[in-house]
Amino acid sequence: MSTQENVRIAKAFFAAMAGDRQGLLALTADDIEWIIPGEHWPLAGTHRGHAGLTNLLKTVSETVETSFLEPREFIAQGDRVLVVGFARGKIKATDKMWVDDWVFAMTIRDGKLANIREYVDTQALARASQMDARSRSTTSIAKALTVFQGIGNRDQDLAIKYMHPTNFTQHNPLVSDGIDGVKEWIRRLPREKSPLKTVRAFRDGSYVIANTEGDIFGQNVFFDILRLEDDLIVEQWTFSTKAAPPNKSGHTQTDGPTEAKHEQDTEKNKSIVRDYYETVHLSGDHGKIPNYSADYCIRHEPGVSDGLAAFLRDLKAATEHGKASRSIEEIKLVLGQGDFVFVAAKGTVKGAPCAYIDLYRVEGDKMAEHWGFHEEIPPPEQRRNTNGVV
Repeated sequence: MSTQENVRIAKAFFAAMAGDRQGLLALTADDIEWIIPGEHWPLAGTHRGHAGLTNLLKTVSETVETSFLEPREFIAQGDRVLVVGFARGKIKATDKMWVDDWVFAMTIRDGKLANIREYVDTQALARASQMDARSRSTTSIAKALTVFQGIGNRDQDLAIKYMHPTNFTQHNPLVSDGIDGVKEWIRRLPREKSPLKTVRAFRDGSYVIANTEGDIFGQNVFFDILRLEDDLIVEQWTFSTKAAPPNKSGHTQTDGPTEAKHEQDTEKNKSIVRDYYETVHLSGDHGKIPNYSADYCIRHEPGVSDGLAAFLRDLKAATEHGKASRSIEEIKLVLGQGDFVFVAAKGTVKGAPCAYIDLYRVEGDKMAEHWGFHEEIPPPEQRRNTNGVV
């Protein structure tokens, strides 16, 4: 085949890259080998055959947005065509731009492309693919929120889309273990869709904490913890309480700030809240409460009023004849981002085991706002999994 015909085939290939998948398949040999160098960016690897090419094109459409692609020079000799060009675009997951001066070395056999080896700026593409802390946080949160979207829409496949298919641990006592348990639980919900509203969500390392509200067997307020490994959700805890009217200060169970601020203070704020829990709740030193709570603290629990003085009155009322009706015995998780700090603890209410769920907003090194509730832990024989509620 002439070099002119080989150049024509190469040009037709680049024209088809604008979105003509069938045209690309028609121009390539059944055993095509396409080699894309580099690491840590979505397209790197060796892609073989029409199946490999189809998977590559799917990955391209899902992960890369090319805003400009221009083959500028075609150099042919025998069955080889070198194409020199320029491209720019962005990696969708990170929203980072890239520019690339590239060379495609193409081998044409019997009128079909048999081999493509790319020479690209692998460092530029890897940098564009690398997530910074904010990008990772956004991606993890988006995956977690997909669970709630699927539940609200009664879409089982959407709910489990980012869950590990074989290594998912469920702690919600109402749901059986594994992704099949999630699907079965969704099938038990009323068929009418009831979208869940995510009020606030934040991330601490591999954990995402989400505060949602909606109609799941009645109006409820939820806190969920989801843990991710290798970008898949591998563990979930869910806590809920019935929705209630605004409290004496006019606050609902979910209103107030929704975005974490001052991320540089995350570890300091977590330490403040943990110290408060250990000193006041575990050690019982209630006299130290003013050291941790702002005088003006905003409270979102039903039936209460704002302020430290009101909190101390409520605490005194909960202590009858020197014996507390509520006790916190063990801190299970302290998670936070910026001024938000979330605590999951285990204790009792009037002798019955329960989970204590608290979200604090820290301001000026003191707890300035609180959302939360306690939830009774059902006995083991009433749970659908054996993984522990908290």
